[in-house]
Amino acid sequence: MKNEWMIDGLFWLLYVMLLLTVVVTIVTVVRAWLHRDKSSDVQNRIPVARIRYAAIGTVAVCLLLTYLFGSSSPLDINGVQYANPFWLKLSDMFLYTVTFLIIVAAAILLVNNGYRWYMTMRKKPSRQTKSQG
Repeated sequence: MKNEWMIDGLFWLLYVMLLLTVVVTIVTVVRAWLHRDKSSDVQNRIPVARIRYAAIGTVAVCLLLTYLFGSSSPLDINGVQYANPFWLKLSDMFLYTVTFLIIVAAAILLVNNGYRWYMTMRKKPSRQTKSQG
């Protein structure tokens, strides 16, 4: 194949970008953990620390579960068989995690906006027509 080196270069670029993304994510989480302000665990009666821990825990559990349940069956793409179970499960992990988190974010958005709409409709005074005598 004529452009085989370009495909290999593309794969290496993807590997480097994946590694860089994982490293930056880990460094950011560790840095935020070490430099957090412990006095601001609750702000305006909102448990910020609990929300932070829940978000980190949700993403970690989601990544772990989607990796465990990911498929490792070989794929045939353009006559080439990809059979490395680690990379197959890893790709499934990222696809399923992103899909799940987008669905969760959309559901939270809908519930929050529905609640706000309900509260604003409840506060509005109802229009009563005066009876003409």
